[in-house]
Amino acid sequence: MRLFLVMVWISATHASCPTSCNCTDTSLLCIDKRLDFVPDLNQLDWSPLIVDLSGNNLAYIDADHFSFDKNADVKEIYLNNSEIVGIESYAFTELESLQELYLGQNLLNDVSEFIIEPLESMVLLDLSGNYFSGDMPKIRSKSLEVLAVANAKIVNVPDDSLTHLPNLKLLLLQQNNLKSITFDAFKTFEPNSFFMKLSYNSWECSCENWRAFKLLASKNFVDVSEPYQCSNGGVFDDIFGNDIPDKCRDNVVDRDLSNYKEIRAMVDEDRKALTKIRAQEDTVYEDQYLDDMSSEESSKNCSDSFLIHFRPQDDYFVVLLGAVLTSFFLGLVAGLLFCKVLIAFRYRKLEQVSDSRAKLISP
Repeated sequence: MRLFLVMVWISATHASCPTSCNCTDTSLLCIDKRLDFVPDLNQLDWSPLIVDLSGNNLAYIDADHFSFDKNADVKEIYLNNSEIVGIESYAFTELESLQELYLGQNLLNDVSEFIIEPLESMVLLDLSGNYFSGDMPKIRSKSLEVLAVANAKIVNVPDDSLTHLPNLKLLLLQQNNLKSITFDAFKTFEPNSFFMKLSYNSWECSCENWRAFKLLASKNFVDVSEPYQCSNGGVFDDIFGNDIPDKCRDNVVDRDLSNYKEIRAMVDEDRKALTKIRAQEDTVYEDQYLDDMSSEESSKNCSDSFLIHFRPQDDYFVVLLGAVLTSFFLGLVAGLLFCKVLIAFRYRKLEQVSDSRAKLISP
């Protein structure tokens, strides 16, 4: 009787489970069921944590497939190995709690960079095993920590590929068709805060690659113990196992740092020389100023009247001063002469008056 009740309870619990799928209290499992489309998930009367639809023939994923009512708690979705050739840009927008999305081993040659952008809880995105056959897809997410794009026929990693993944911690790019790489794509990450796998690619033994791998190793972005080999005319060389080729030493970090130190030393010497010249100029200006002040003081001691100190180059003021002084002296002389004439005339008139008075007094 007890067993019968348990079976009835289980049957009632999973009565809303889609046909051909297995359901548990936390999962919806439709693995390897040869499904040609995503089951109707609107019939679910509980919210699963995991939705696994891997190993089917789904072909295309659109926005309606995962916009069901009970999707609030979905944290993981598995769509890997399902013959998917296209995904609508906002197919997963309504899965607000989604943390992990597995799209590996499909037939994708492109994905929208906005595919997970609205999802603030996303941690892992797996795009491995697809057919991108060109640039690494650009993805936007502020929360994503793991991006897997291994064995996806990628031939290039553009410098702006990771610009919109500020929280990325792990990047898997092994087993692609990469031949060259630059450090610029990873320069925004702090040392020891980011790690990636680049092994088993078709690296060329170029100076640019030597320099890039040297920088990546100096930041601990790659594991130097992993097999990193480059090809040079059919001959393979271990990138981290040998010294840097002589022809590339001008391009590697050590030589760059040496050149930087030499340039910095030259700049310091130039600064010292410039400082010395400026000090000498200041001394000359100070001495000239003191001489001018001394001359002005001497002029003041030798004159009873006021004296305005002019610079020799101020010709206009010198001419003006000369004109003023000349006018003053000419006016002074003219005044003296005029006074002398008046005095002489006065004395002569007094003499005439004296003679007249003498005649009147005499009897």
